[in-house]
Amino acid sequence: MAFSQPYTFTDLQTDLRAFEELSNSAKYLKKEILCYTLLGNPCYLLTITSPSRGRDKKGVIFTGRVHPGETVSSWTVKGIIRFLLGDSLEARLLRENFVFKTIPMLNPDGVVNGNYRCSLAGCDLNRRYKNPSKALTPTVYYLKQMAVEFSKAHPLMLYCDFHGHSKKRDVFLYGNADESRMEEYRVFPYVLAKVSRYVAFDKCSFGVQKEKTTTARVVMWKELGVCAVYTVEASFFGPSGEENKHFAAADYMSMGASVCQGLFVYKNIYSERRIEKFETRFLRKFIQSSINLNRVTEEVINDIKNRREVLFSNIHA
Repeated sequence: MAFSQPYTFTDLQTDLRAFEELSNSAKYLKKEILCYTLLGNPCYLLTITSPSRGRDKKGVIFTGRVHPGETVSSWTVKGIIRFLLGDSLEARLLRENFVFKTIPMLNPDGVVNGNYRCSLAGCDLNRRYKNPSKALTPTVYYLKQMAVEFSKAHPLMLYCDFHGHSKKRDVFLYGNADESRMEEYRVFPYVLAKVSRYVAFDKCSFGVQKEKTTTARVVMWKELGVCAVYTVEASFFGPSGEENKHFAAADYMSMGASVCQGLFVYKNIYSERRIEKFETRFLRKFIQSSINLNRVTEEVINDIKNRREVLFSNIHA
């Protein structure tokens, strides 16, 4: 019996073909092969953005399925791609202001062979980011190369690596920490908890344990110099307080959409705090959403200004 709804390499290829067949996808979506795996499978890299305003856009990187058994990450990334290629006004503004690089399946060999955690080389790819091998761990090796070059052209605002969790309920994030800049590491997870009812901010952790120093979260934070680098963990089970509810594929895809909405709010917050300009008048005039993103923005800005304890308490790991 599976922990969660399966998602195979064939499912990914089918979904990517479907995304490419969307009426407007040719304008916004570019699919290429980052590299080939030990087994000769392609590791796909997707770029999503609008064709306008190329050089001044910020960068965002999403990765999923480094652990083959964590199928929930594939459903979440599918939700992100579907949202970003959609016709909503939020999606349009995100495409106009960001370039998104997405690797939906970092470990296709492991998925094809039915591994739970390892690659075909028998290693955990999420412990190979510090010194990846071009021969044995090509997907991580070329991901790092891509991330460095991409961040030179489009300074990164957010990096999320999506996983599944087999012990805890809810969705939560692991972030890094710097006592002098505590708030900056916590704001995106805090925003996400306001946008999605499935995200539990009290379960998020911020710190670097010794055994995590070679993971994507820690290595990319140190080498790219970006605060907002997170491991996003989605439970195989369901949300707290709803013991009879089990997360379904639709819930994980909804979580992917929430990540995009959270990024929307996150960028708006930092524009209002003069970190960078943003078209706030377009936001206020045009945004239509089941979630009032402007209200969420104002709530978080007020919490920051009032130094709400949850954003400034002692860092925990």
